[in-house]
Amino acid sequence: MKQVHAFRAFLSSFCLTALMILTSSHLQAQCSGGTNAGAINPTLAPQTVACAQGGFYYTFTATACSTYVFSFCQNGGSASEDNQLTILDNTGAFAGGYSDDVCGAAAELSWTCNTSGTYRVLVSRYYCTTSATCYTMAYWRTAPAGAGGGCCNPAVVASLPFNATATTCGIGDFYSSASACGSSYLNGEDYTYSYTSPGNETLNVALTGTLGFTGVFVFSGCPSAGGSCVNPTAATNTNSSGNPSASFVLNSAGTYYIVVSTWPSPACTPFTINMTRTVAGPPPPSCYSTANIAYSPDNYNTGTSVVFPDDEFSGILPIGFTFCFMGTPYTDFIISSNGYISFNTANALGYSSYVTTTLPSAVRPETNNAIHLCWQDIDPSVSGNIRYRVQGTAPNRRLTVIFDQVAYFYTVCNSLTFSGQIKLYETTNIIELLIGSKPICVDWNSGNASQGIVAPGGASSVVIAGRNNTNWTATNEAIRLNPSCVVCTVPLDASITDFNGEAKAEFNLLKWRTSREEQVADFQLQRSIDGLAFETIATKPAQGIGGQGSSYSHEDHAPYLPFTHYRLVVTDLDGQSSHSEVVTVSSNGSSFSITHATANATGLEVGISAVEAAPSTKVELLDALGRTIAATQTGVLPGANTVNFAVPSLQPGCYMIRVMNPKGNQVRKFIVN
Repeated sequence: MKQVHAFRAFLSSFCLTALMILTSSHLQAQCSGGTNAGAINPTLAPQTVACAQGGFYYTFTATACSTYVFSFCQNGGSASEDNQLTILDNTGAFAGGYSDDVCGAAAELSWTCNTSGTYRVLVSRYYCTTSATCYTMAYWRTAPAGAGGGCCNPAVVASLPFNATATTCGIGDFYSSASACGSSYLNGEDYTYSYTSPGNETLNVALTGTLGFTGVFVFSGCPSAGGSCVNPTAATNTNSSGNPSASFVLNSAGTYYIVVSTWPSPACTPFTINMTRTVAGPPPPSCYSTANIAYSPDNYNTGTSVVFPDDEFSGILPIGFTFCFMGTPYTDFIISSNGYISFNTANALGYSSYVTTTLPSAVRPETNNAIHLCWQDIDPSVSGNIRYRVQGTAPNRRLTVIFDQVAYFYTVCNSLTFSGQIKLYETTNIIELLIGSKPICVDWNSGNASQGIVAPGGASSVVIAGRNNTNWTATNEAIRLNPSCVVCTVPLDASITDFNGEAKAEFNLLKWRTSREEQVADFQLQRSIDGLAFETIATKPAQGIGGQGSSYSHEDHAPYLPFTHYRLVVTDLDGQSSHSEVVTVSSNGSSFSITHATANATGLEVGISAVEAAPSTKVELLDALGRTIAATQTGVLPGANTVNFAVPSLQPGCYMIRVMNPKGNQVRKFIVN
């Protein structure tokens, strides 16, 4: 029996193994060469090769961020001789995966791919020799790595400051000392964050709660795709005792990757990461001018009511058109119960602080990328209403968010109420802040309140003079913020009439149709594990002729489990783009998909495409907060099914359709204009 040693292979620019390599006391190296024995296709279900001999290699197609397992130890794999496994690229060069002696003398290799392509798995007898003995090799793939798993699935840092607790254990070993920073502290398993910087700032990173021999690194691009190492400027970014901290100067705007890793022993670590920023110079100009205008509110008593607890954000709501804020186009927003709206939809249904600070706020990052009508502690659970309404016709629509006589928090303040409106205008991208009544209650939070707009990450802001976490009152007044240099052109995109997905046995099938494609260049199909951070998996050139529509489809052979979120990005000939609604496909055994949802004279029509019959199927209409509005119980047959059921009169807004039966469940967004 050979002794067990831990070995981590070098990465280069290919794919990296994520297992401990077991070798002999004289440290056996990876193997090369071999005879082509054919192609294999790893799937989520284990398969076997009946006679895998030493000296044979098998080619297979690998997808970035997916993990591939080759085994003589389980799922039908076995070997009567001491053997080895090596991963090579399609030219025969070592691609970072090697294994020996996992179950007795037999090998098992779990290898995480970093760059999509064709690879070889080479079977060898011990000492990289050939053998005429038949081994049974089992092989399969697992779902792509989750958040933190390399550059194709990083955990996204939306704004700073940022704080989170995670672990590198089980994520995968994507990088090594062969990467740009050249440190042995990159040889353990890695957890990757991405952060888009405006430039001209210093990123301060501190880790706590780690094991020993831990490091943190910053790259100006993906480490496995030529990203440069950003050298630390303070403290140390590696520490044998653990808990390293360092500062990194980010001179240029762009996306950076922050990687937490370890020396090979220990091979992984838990950690809590804290990131803050120091602006190296003055922030960029706000590019908004302000002017006092006549107070002319919309009707306070109309619009879709939004009900949610005190000190929270609402669910995700539709703007009704594309609105340009601080240079970025948005189609959705959320409302804070404390008097403002935000475009950070990742905070939906999350906590919204009642403790006010000056804007922009370093300690309350959720207040960035937001329009503050009046950030103060109000409590809609006591009294008052919060509504939103879209009115007008394209290209001159406007969204109005209404706070109608919302009570102040705290017993002695409950008799005071706040009323005001935020108006967003299509095409001009003008913002108007209207306040009907804003008294002061100094018995709570010193009566402080803030008014203004803040860019993503707090990079710039426009705060109304004298109203930055101070005492102030207002009655029947309005302020207009006119964008003077912030421009994002809304593209002329395709009219997508249907976009849906269906889980097949080995892949998810995505289909979409268009009714017109005026000036459209292409469609990018994107997927996401969380519905927030998306990656492009396919690009389809526009096929419509003379502005007419067309039909498209794509097979995704690497879906996430149990759910994968998809959207379409439509790019026009001028390079401008917009995205579709998000479609969610269940890959956990669901044998049906929602094809469409439309309102009709009698209620709601939902289309369901089923692979097999399910006599007990529940169809629900939910509001944006996930509350059931109406439901029906029915059965589905193989093929196309249409379910009609009565629903109450629906106000314009965002809803969801949920279909559940023993074969799985599906959710699809449904918008009433």
